[in-house]
Amino acid sequence: MRLRNRPLCKGFQALSLLLAVIVVASCGRVAPTFEPGNITVTSTPEGATIFLDGADTGEITPFTFIGLDAAS
Repeated sequence: MRLRNRPLCKGFQALSLLLAVIVVASCGRVAPTFEPGNITVTSTPEGATIFLDGADTGEITPFTFIGLDAAS
């Protein structure tokens, strides 16, 4: 039995092209860096309890959090 050469399926060709475009598009990119930031919390009326991510911070408004890590 002889097998004939069949061209690659169109889906595989499209996937190969997509991967090539992604590789070329990502060349030379630098990962972003994040610096600490500040958040000022105010309320009307003043004196509200401040929660961050569901946890009580122990602070009341108005208050400024200084040097917060961008990842938290």
